[in-house]
Amino acid sequence: EDYRPDEEDEEEGNAGDKKSFFAPSDGTSFSADSFLQLNLSRPLLRACAVLGFAKPTPIQAACIPLALTGRDICGSAITGSGKTAAFALPTLERLLYRPKRMNAIRVLILTPTRELAAQ
Repeated sequence: EDYRPDEEDEEEGNAGDKKSFFAPSDGTSFSADSFLQLNLSRPLLRACAVLGFAKPTPIQAACIPLALTGRDICGSAITGSGKTAAFALPTLERLLYRPKRMNAIRVLILTPTRELAAQ
């Protein structure tokens, strides 16, 4: 979708300038029949198999490709739908293959309750 500010918020020089509010999702798919189609590395594919994950859930199929490209995600799904794996798998993938010489915060996960943090 294109983001268009209200007319009162527009600046004179940007009136004809249309910019997309969200980054493009070109090259990403929102459905997958296997974790192999989500372009995860072999160690993570093996871990999924060991845990008994055969087919990604809809939230995983939609979120993992976007997260692997570095996009921010705000997803909503019912309890037990695999939301934790939907953000954890791409996080682990990026941690495994990040540039070693770059100093940066690796991961920060905020949770509202201890029970969710224990997951």
